Amino acid sequence: MVIGEGTSAWFVGSVKGIPFDKSKIAAAYSLAAQFLGMRFVYLEAGSGASSSVRPEMVKAVRKVFKGFLIVGGGIRVPKTAKDIVKAGADALVIGTLLEKKGSLKKLTEIAKAIRTIKK
Repeated sequence: MVIGEGTSAWFVGSVKGIPFDKSKIAAAYSLAAQFLGMRFVYLEAGSGASSSVRPEMVKAVRKVFKGFLIVGGGIRVPKTAKDIVKAGADALVIGTLLEKKGSLKKLTEIAKAIRTIKK
């Protein structure tokens, strides 16, 4: 599901994104997905999003959705990645960051930060 607006995912998909501060709506959609037999939910802020999905939203979705939770868009620094994983994400999608010079170093920092989390 698309979170926020103004990104490529929002435009190309012609969707109405869920506002960043409406965690309960994202949780309700995720619960509906689970009831329909879906095993994966992807919270997508969009390629190059100015901000990422908030940890509060990830936590709200994780509380009701028992499947595999993917979060992407706007993840540029280790702290953001760590906060999202701590909130309950099973996987992160980090795309735009990899297109930039020096991205391997930044990706390594993000991976190291995530590995320190105890689940």
